[in-house]
Amino acid sequence: MTLTFTAPSKTFLVGEYAVLGAAPALIINTTPRFALVATKGPTSFGDLHPDSAAGRWVKQRAPLLEGWNLEFQDPHNRQGGFGASSSQFIFVHCLTTYLQSSFAKITEVFDKQAVWNDHQVLTDHRGSGADVLAQIQGQIAYVDVSSQYTKGLSWPYPELSFGIVRTHQKIATHEHLKHVDRQQMSLLVRPAQACVESFGTSSSEVFVGRLKAFSNTLKEFSLQAPAALTLIRMFEEQPWCLLVKGCGALGADTILYIYPTEEKEKVAAFLKKQRLNLVATVADLSPGLEMKLTIGDSHAG
Repeated sequence: MTLTFTAPSKTFLVGEYAVLGAAPALIINTTPRFALVATKGPTSFGDLHPDSAAGRWVKQRAPLLEGWNLEFQDPHNRQGGFGASSSQFIFVHCLTTYLQSSFAKITEVFDKQAVWNDHQVLTDHRGSGADVLAQIQGQIAYVDVSSQYTKGLSWPYPELSFGIVRTHQKIATHEHLKHVDRQQMSLLVRPAQACVESFGTSSSEVFVGRLKAFSNTLKEFSLQAPAALTLIRMFEEQPWCLLVKGCGALGADTILYIYPTEEKEKVAAFLKKQRLNLVATVADLSPGLEMKLTIGDSHAG
């Protein structure tokens, strides 16, 4: 028997840090996808970090997982920035749910609120858990952490495109969040909410303007790492760049940029010249959590 779970890579479009003040967020979910392959065999929990939420969850439920071999597949090769740790927790939570109930239960009435609640407990509420909810939902996920409500959206602006590039920088999010001033984060709620509300309901110019306002506030609060700011300035010098922001902890992991779709060739030439690794575009939007059960030669999923 083999159970395979997959979930998308995530990138905050808007709302990072603001979610700590219960603001809504928009989170982009794309390929490549993370995976957990669980097979019957010698007990092994792979290389899950014992202090991570997934590692702690597995340790607590070790008797239930006796006789299972867990293999986590990270398409980003541990370079960070796309939700590896949150996907690990989703997977092991889903696996133990299956082992205690049935495949039909988790595919038909999967309880994302239970996953979010358990994640918050195991991480001592240091983060918002928005990434967990987003990767379960998929596409461009509207996430309201105060109610755990999510909705999958498509990209509503055909005249605009976005790209996400890797910076090759990495900051440990769980350590960084220990030192974040949460009272200050509440000041991000209003610009984040205004931006989220305009997505798909206002013109692209209005949305980009409000996203710029949110991004500038991140800079004002020193929530963009120096290395990210250097790359951001490089993008801002390009006439086709309508907006650019760092994403991940201190905006250090990835850079997201928005440009007119008709300028695609110029953007590609710039990325090639700067040797930047393009990870995802609007064409790579991906669904949320998916599961497949294999027993012998039969499949269910």
